[in-house]
Amino acid sequence: MKAPLLCRRPLHQQISDVLRAEILRRRLSGCRLESESKLARRFSVSTLTVRESLATLANEGLVHRRHGSGTYVADRAERQHVGILVGFDISHPRTSYYYLRIIQQTRRFFETQGLRTKLYMRRLQLGEDPTGAPFYPELLDDIAVDKLCGVAAVATVPHLQWLRPLRGKKVPLIGSPHTFPFGVDVDHPQLARLGTRFLLEQGRRKIACLAWEGFQWQVANKDMPGAFDAFKTTMKEAGVSVRKHWTTRELHPNLTGAGWEEFREIWHAEKEKPDGLLVCDNVLFADVVVAIMELGIRIPDQLLVVTHSVKGSGILHPFPAVRLECDPDLIALTMGEMLVKLMKKETVSEPKIYLSFRWAESLKESEKIAAR
Repeated sequence: MKAPLLCRRPLHQQISDVLRAEILRRRLSGCRLESESKLARRFSVSTLTVRESLATLANEGLVHRRHGSGTYVADRAERQHVGILVGFDISHPRTSYYYLRIIQQTRRFFETQGLRTKLYMRRLQLGEDPTGAPFYPELLDDIAVDKLCGVAAVATVPHLQWLRPLRGKKVPLIGSPHTFPFGVDVDHPQLARLGTRFLLEQGRRKIACLAWEGFQWQVANKDMPGAFDAFKTTMKEAGVSVRKHWTTRELHPNLTGAGWEEFREIWHAEKEKPDGLLVCDNVLFADVVVAIMELGIRIPDQLLVVTHSVKGSGILHPFPAVRLECDPDLIALTMGEMLVKLMKKETVSEPKIYLSFRWAESLKESEKIAAR
């Protein structure tokens, strides 16, 4: 029976659509398709048109062609890949080393497992309003033709536009444990608790705090306490008041000069100055460093600084700062191992993992910095 070809799309595309649907619904891996001449008779077209249709399917990885033998349905595992889903454009010049390293190492992990990877990015800068940017159109196309065996989401939040088709195809998915059923992240509240306690133990009582937990963050993490909440709670437990003018969390780190502007506002907010500073974002801290140098603040005499840091970033600062470090390589490894288990339909005993921060130097060395 001849297949109806009623729409106005080119004939070779219509034939590709019919064959694609057949392959995805009922053709087994390794199955040999009809010869080009038989397909040409079936669709009442030339063999050249059929050949063009098969080339389209081959480019999609659905079939492979053997010279002198025919066209065969590709093995599903061979044509699938792991999608690395990124919620922003990583070409932005202020993109954190933290995210770049996680993306790189996540891809490397899957490739060492013999799995292909593909990166999907939104045309969106960190800190921009996400409502106007398209949601991964290429991802939706690849889901439709069954190209994904798993997805690792980095710095993005779930949206039904792409989440629903992934679920429909039963594609395993991991992301942030704040917003996905399975995920890995660093423990930002722990960073704030450790840093605040350290400053208090060093006798600092006038402590300022910079973080980023703006509106987008609050919407995505509405049921989870963040670093800012942990800072306030730790100060309250120590019986030390938090001064509103010495805290800020609204400006996104990717906004040029965000940390510079916020620190200057804190420093000039009152006649009395802070004697301790906790910075909960490494990109913000790069700007804070410039402001501190411009203002001629003596570190650590006037101001003892504890900051978020990323292992392996190689960033050095012109004054002594106590650093609490996270390891993006460990995050990528943990994410990869979790997703592989889900892909193998194995039980994941700990679906939400929060990795701890570590002192970049030993605690004794940090205390030496504080005593300078």
